Amino acid sequence: MKKSWLMAFAGLSLVHVAGHAFGVPMLSAATKPLLMPVVLAGYLAGNRRWSRWVVAGLGLGWLGDVALMFSGELYFMFGLGAFLLGHLAYVIAYREHRTAGMAEPFSKPAQLRIALPILLLASLLVTVLRPALGGLLVPVMVYAFVISLMVIQAAYRKGFTTPTSFSYVMVGAILFMISDSLLAVNKFLDPLPLSGVWVMTTYLGAQYLIVAGLRQHTSQNS
Repeated sequence: MKKSWLMAFAGLSLVHVAGHAFGVPMLSAATKPLLMPVVLAGYLAGNRRWSRWVVAGLGLGWLGDVALMFSGELYFMFGLGAFLLGHLAYVIAYREHRTAGMAEPFSKPAQLRIALPILLLASLLVTVLRPALGGLLVPVMVYAFVISLMVIQAAYRKGFTTPTSFSYVMVGAILFMISDSLLAVNKFLDPLPLSGVWVMTTYLGAQYLIVAGLRQHTSQNS
């Protein structure tokens, strides 16, 4: 992302998070619909090898952001579906942003050792949330599996991209999982202090790092 777009995104993010931190919902509401479009504009600017799957991931993230601005189960389900499809778009984007022979990839046993803890953590969270989920149990289970798959596929890029691209996308994927976990705990268990600050800080960091990491891959392989 070019410096000008990065500064715009950082400024909007600070204003948005400040709205949560200082209890000024108008600030958060006014800036939230602008966040992903700015990331998208920064991704596309001067990028001749942009990926439609990255664009789809950001677009679906924007739909999820807007849906979760409203209360009610219908809006929550719409937001959940948008983010689920966004994670699947990122899974495809990860597969697209790979170049064989760049370094030593994970062995099959190592891949299994990576996948199992991620799936276990997602299963543990769903188990803890289960008494409060009611009719949302199956959608949340599916969502937990898909975001786990997104993180696992980010890990499997090792050896197929540059160290910088791998690190950015991997950290971004983990932050996305943390953000969604915090959101779920806050919604279904106990309200977290400054939940909006933690959820949005991890979410915004996730989206930026994933997109920046994928763009770095194409810039190094163009």
